[in-house]
Order: sequence, then C-alpha cells, then structure tokens
Amino acid sequence: MIINLFLVKRKFKFGCIGFALTVLALIAALIFYRLECGWTPKKVERMIKSALPPGSSRQQVEIWLKQQKIEYVYQEDVKGDRTDDKTMPEIAGLNSSELSGMIRGTIPDAHVHLILPGKIEIYFFFDSTGKMIKHLV
Repeated sequence: MIINLFLVKRKFKFGCIGFALTVLALIAALIFYRLECGWTPKKVERMIKSALPPGSSRQQVEIWLKQQKIEYVYQEDVKGDRTDDKTMPEIAGLNSSELSGMIRGTIPDAHVHLILPGKIEIYFFFDSTGKMIKHLV
C-alpha cells in the first residue's frame, strides 16, 4: 500500500509538472505568433522603407497598398485626421500648407498588443508635385 501511495504521489507530481510545461509552451507560442506573424507596426515600417522610398509617386503608393490588400483612402484635406488635437502632418513634423494630400491606409485586426487585436493606420504625405515626402505608421 505504501508503494502504491508513493507511485500515485509521484505520478501526480510529474503530471503537474507536465501540465505546467505545456501551459508555458502554449504561452511562448502565443507570444511568438503575436510578435512575428501577421501585421505588426514594426513589420509595416520595414516593408514601407524597403518598397516606398521618399519621392515615390501616389500611384506607386496606391499600387503597393493594393498588393498588400490594405484598405486606403486619399484625402486632399490633410487636417481632417487628428490625434490629441494635432493633425497627422503635425505629428509627422510636416507643414500642412506644403502638402497636396495624404493617403490613410488601415490594417484591421493587426498585432499591436500582445493579446488583444487592434488596428494599424499608415499615413503617406504628398508634396505639391504628388511625390511622397514622408510616411507615418
């Protein structure tokens, strides 16, 4: 009887350790997935920098957004979108009067938080000749 009780306690102990290791592995997999898979702000930033250098045309930006299946809208009113009472050009360090328009792209259900999904907004700002002078993620 003593041997059986010892074996039961031992099996229970190893069962708990196995369960804890499984939970830790699942948490690690979730963290890896959220940080490396799908859309993240850093991934979007890297992709834009490699594909759309300053001076790219509006058409090039729109083609890239379509290829990435990112919904977007072109706006001539660059003062319409605001965050904390600042326009998006102000946040990007640009003078609104020198811009001819901007494109706002939206990526829904992006990985902006470890657990909860969010959205990523991308802004492309264009000068009077229609060339992109800056972007903001």
